[in-house]
Amino acid sequence: MIKDLIQQYQKLEERIPTLPLDVYTLSEGIYIKLSIDKSIEEQKQDVLDSILVINQKREAIRNPNLVDSYKKLDACSSILNNDSNKVIDIPARVIWSANPFTLFMKIESFNELKQLPTYKSTLTDEHLIIHTNQFLNRLDSPSITEKMISMFPFVKKNDAKLVIARETFPELMSYIDSDERESLYQRTKEFYSQNITKIREFFRELPEDIVKHVKPKSAYIKLFLDVPVEYYEKEYDLYIYPRIFSKNQFNMMADGELKGIPAIDFTVNDNKPYQ
Repeated sequence: MIKDLIQQYQKLEERIPTLPLDVYTLSEGIYIKLSIDKSIEEQKQDVLDSILVINQKREAIRNPNLVDSYKKLDACSSILNNDSNKVIDIPARVIWSANPFTLFMKIESFNELKQLPTYKSTLTDEHLIIHTNQFLNRLDSPSITEKMISMFPFVKKNDAKLVIARETFPELMSYIDSDERESLYQRTKEFYSQNITKIREFFRELPEDIVKHVKPKSAYIKLFLDVPVEYYEKEYDLYIYPRIFSKNQFNMMADGELKGIPAIDFTVNDNKPYQ
């Protein structure tokens, strides 16, 4: 059934290439785009001008002309199926984005309006710096490589897993170890290290006519670094591939293709092993 649906969808997408983004909707929140090469002080006015606000009804309240430009970035940065088990930030689940260039948090967490079990307190500035850094550390090249080779449990040695991963995903595996990714990753870490608390200050000073349209308990603050969209696409592939199957331990190669149990169709746990 899933295979038939995929084939029908692919035919439809061939006729309407923009279909995925045409039907994509942005969730409630405040969307902010930031330059990776400027301090918050240097770009404050530009940031204000580029803020998009989506209310609970998923309506664009501010800068509706920017919806399409944010859609692609958001689609490439969101957690698979909005599933808390698919977040990178486990077990805390404070950050709900899927790549180094974005930080998604509930406004009530970002604004210190809620106690967090991880810290037994609100997310203080010190906690925010530590937590952001921990999140980014999980996206460095060695960590991403480890995730990618986890897709090949039927190969025993990691060196052999790495070989088959490079054969299966040559472009992605090459990108992981590239100088361009390492440079962009380090610039991202440096930007957040120097600016994350200042971003919080900036957010708290936003005019009432911006923040009044969202509810802190349900809405997100979504920060996007202004890097070329192709990097968002590559990072999304790195996030999605190791998580697209229900459990990688059941993956296998068949007819030259990597196959596994679909996450949307099965619930697999240790008490009910797939056979």
